[in-house]
Amino acid sequence: MNTPLLEVKDLQTYFFSKHETVKAVDGVSFTVNEQETFGLVGESGCGKSMTCRSILGLVKSPGRVVGGEILYKGDDLLHKSKREMQAIRGREIGMIFQEPMTALNPLLKVKDQIIDALDKSIYNTAEKRYNHALEMLKLVGIPSPESRLEEYPHQFSGGMRQRVMIAIALCSGLKLLLADEPTTALDVTIQDQVMKLINRLRDQLKMSVILITHDLGVVAQMCDRVAVMYAGQIVEMTDTRTLFHMPRHPYTYALMSSLPGAAGSSQKRLPTIEGAPPNLANLPEGCPFAPRCRFAQDICRKEKPELLPYEGDVAHLVRCHIRDGRTQFVGATAKGKQEGGAEQ
Repeated sequence: MNTPLLEVKDLQTYFFSKHETVKAVDGVSFTVNEQETFGLVGESGCGKSMTCRSILGLVKSPGRVVGGEILYKGDDLLHKSKREMQAIRGREIGMIFQEPMTALNPLLKVKDQIIDALDKSIYNTAEKRYNHALEMLKLVGIPSPESRLEEYPHQFSGGMRQRVMIAIALCSGLKLLLADEPTTALDVTIQDQVMKLINRLRDQLKMSVILITHDLGVVAQMCDRVAVMYAGQIVEMTDTRTLFHMPRHPYTYALMSSLPGAAGSSQKRLPTIEGAPPNLANLPEGCPFAPRCRFAQDICRKEKPELLPYEGDVAHLVRCHIRDGRTQFVGATAKGKQEGGAEQ
C-alpha cells in the first residue's frame, strides 16, 4: 500500500489566555492520499480552518500546536524550521483562503501578486515571471489574460478573484492544495464553476486537495472521503458515498436531515439541531455533542467516546457510544431512510 501524501496524527492546537485554554483542535487524525480530495465538514468554529492553518504553520499567538504529528511525504512538518517551512509553503503545499473579496491586495496589480508567489530561483528573469503569470491566468480560465494581468482586484468579479487566488496558490506546482471555504460569498452558478475548476486542476496537475466546507452539497460534488468535525474533534470519517447513505453519528445524521429535500415532503419544516456548539474552553464532561443529541444516554454525559471503526469497518470511523447497531439511533436512521430522510 502506498504511503499517504499527508498524515495528521493526534493533532492538538490550543489557544492560551491568562484564565482559560481553548482546545481549537483536540486530537485530530486523518490521511490524505495522492490525487485525492479529502473534505473537512462542520459548523463554524469546529476546528476545520485551524487544522489546515496548523498544517501550514500559520497558527498565530496566543495559539500554538501543542501535540501530534503532521507527516508530509513522511517528514514531520512540526519539526521543520521557519526557513524549511517557507520552502514548502506555497511551493508544495498552498492554501486558498475564505474571502476572495479581501484576500488580494487592493493596491497591487494582479500580475504583481502572482509574480510575488513565484520561486525567483526558477523564474529568474522578468520575462519568465511574466510568461508564467500569464500561463496561470490561462490555466484558471480567465478571459483576455494579457490585459487582465495589468488590472487591480477591484476590477474583477468575486468569481474571477477566486480564480486569481487559485492561480496564485498553484503557480509553483503544488502537491497539496488546502481550500478553505472556496465558494464563500459566491452565487450558486459561480460556486459550481469554481468547484469544477478545482476538480479539473486536481486531475490535470495530479495534486491532492483538502476541502474545508460547511456545505454538504459541495462535499457530495467534490470529495472522495470526508471527516465530520465537532468541537475540535473528528466525530465521523468515511468515504463520501457511505457518509450520505449511512451516517452513523447523531451529529452527521442531524446535518443530513436538515438538508432541503431530506425531510421528505417539501411542505415539511426542515429539522434543526437544537442548542449551540459548546464552549471549547469549557467542554462538557462526556461527549461534547451530548447536550444537543436526542439519542444521548447516561454514558454519553459521563464518558468521552473514542473514534473507532463502525462494526469492524476500519474505513468508517465513528466517535459515539451508540454506534454498535443495536441502538435507537440506528433504528431512527433506518426509519428516516424509509421516509426519504437520509438518502439523497
